[in-house]
Amino acid sequence: MRVGTVCEMSNTQQIAVRVTVRQLEMLDWLVVEGDYENRAEVVRVAIEELARAKRREATARRDIEAYTRYPDTPEEMARAHAAAIASIEEEPWEKWW
Repeated sequence: MRVGTVCEMSNTQQIAVRVTVRQLEMLDWLVVEGDYENRAEVVRVAIEELARAKRREATARRDIEAYTRYPDTPEEMARAHAAAIASIEEEPWEKWW
């Protein structure tokens, strides 16, 4: 397994999945490209990536909900603005230009 697979092979279950011919061609293409050893590895990595993306989405939704429910106060916004200005002013811009 060459591309960051996180499953443990000693603790696996076999499943049967129906896919379209196009999906099967995509699986085979990914294997032929050399990043994955076989179709099963592609599927395992895809499941991990999908779950990771869903967790990120759920975290983002919770963050948005929290910030919506408890927005920054004007004082907090003013402090954040002042900190941003200070960090920009501290940057050695002449070094980059």
